[in-house]
Amino acid sequence: MEDDDKTIEVKVTVKDDEVTKITGYVAGVEGELYDVNDDEIILNLESDKYTYQCKSSVDIDVDDDDCDNLDDLYEYNKDRGRIQVEITINSSNQVTKIKEKKSYIEVAFYGGSFTGIDSELQEKLLKVAYEYVKNGSINGIRVSTRPDYINRTILKRLKKYKVKTIELGVQSTNDYILKACKRGHTYEDVVRASKLIRRFRFNLGHQMMVGLPESSPQDDFNTANDLIKLKPKMVRIYPVLVIKENKIK
Repeated sequence: MEDDDKTIEVKVTVKDDEVTKITGYVAGVEGELYDVNDDEIILNLESDKYTYQCKSSVDIDVDDDDCDNLDDLYEYNKDRGRIQVEITINSSNQVTKIKEKKSYIEVAFYGGSFTGIDSELQEKLLKVAYEYVKNGSINGIRVSTRPDYINRTILKRLKKYKVKTIELGVQSTNDYILKACKRGHTYEDVVRASKLIRRFRFNLGHQMMVGLPESSPQDDFNTANDLIKLKPKMVRIYPVLVIKENKIK
């Protein structure tokens, strides 16, 4: 045991008001939380059992003022489906603090070009998601779309419903490769859309694809470097997967 305090992350999964799974992590290694009560926490980790004694006064840091002990902790907001806490252990194997670990929850419209569907349907879907933003059940909304399906009118609609993040399916910044894949947009569309999204103060995300027809590893590196210059908040990297009847061969 090191002299410094360490943290155990504990995830509690709840279904139908019953705890169905409790998982503990120490230094990124997953284990099963064997028992939790007001006196001790027992964690099975890599076939070994670790017992941590709770101090007489454990600091439990969650939003609910009525949460004063471990039993209260697992009763706290069980309708959320998962409770995550960080448990701090001192050098004497004593639990000194239990802190709720906040989750960031989003509604995400993926699997296609959201801003390319009928505008009335967009509004209908966004209104439903926005209700959950307003009541605090979720933190935000994100959508994915094509670079050529972005304009000021579309961005104003997304801003109205508090969409926070827009991910663009860039795939490549090489126009020759985009044309070979029949992508239907150009790198200039990517640049224009990216700048517009940032100007409207959305979080900008890019999706790039490696292994496209006519591309080389150097082309993929070039795409990555081009995207960095556009300053996205995040980039997803996908491999090419060709399915039957697809025009890409």
